[in-house]
Amino acid sequence: MQKQEMGLKVFQSAENERRRLSRDMHDGPAQTLAHVLIRADLIEKIHQHNGAEAAFEEIHRLRTLIRDGLADIRRIIYDLRPMTLDDLGFVPTLERYLRHIQEISNIPVHFNYLGGGERIDSTYEVAVFRIVQEAVQNAVKHSKASDIRIIIEQYQHSVRIHVKDNGVGFDFDSIVASCDESFGLVGMRERIELIDGEFEIETQPGKGTVIKVKIPIEESEARGETL
Repeated sequence: MQKQEMGLKVFQSAENERRRLSRDMHDGPAQTLAHVLIRADLIEKIHQHNGAEAAFEEIHRLRTLIRDGLADIRRIIYDLRPMTLDDLGFVPTLERYLRHIQEISNIPVHFNYLGGGERIDSTYEVAVFRIVQEAVQNAVKHSKASDIRIIIEQYQHSVRIHVKDNGVGFDFDSIVASCDESFGLVGMRERIELIDGEFEIETQPGKGTVIKVKIPIEESEARGETL
């Protein structure tokens, strides 16, 4: 139990920092860019020196750049701390996140949740979300998959996570032996073990990858809420 509590504190500490950064980014640069977009309509110098047509062209370019920047910042905010995670729980948050991943990657992403929808302690919800997020991002970046499937099974005392892709696969033992952190899976396994979880990976070159995780949930931590 002491080991799990220490692991949960690691997760919680990281999430507190993400929450702070998310709030700062939302209240700072995102708002600033929004105001710059509005003020771009007031551009005058180009109008005075080059005429209305040139001014309108510059405004159009500024708007495009600012909108792109604002979209990037909002994406960073979401990555740091999805607001729906606190309000709705990990299932709706994952559904929204995975739809977004499918849109930007053009890779079909299938999500299946098996459970009653009961809310669990927020730290466990964060752990589930981050594990799925890291596994999916890894598949998108490295696997060259054309299909990604996620199954989450929620029981009274545990949550089980399966993330499967049909990509190129790899030799996991060689990754561990070489201390290659490019895949992020070694660090994922260590964090899961810190909360007394179980981590298993099935992969080999040309055969895709399956990541299996089991997170024990203490009964006293259950919140008894319904999604």
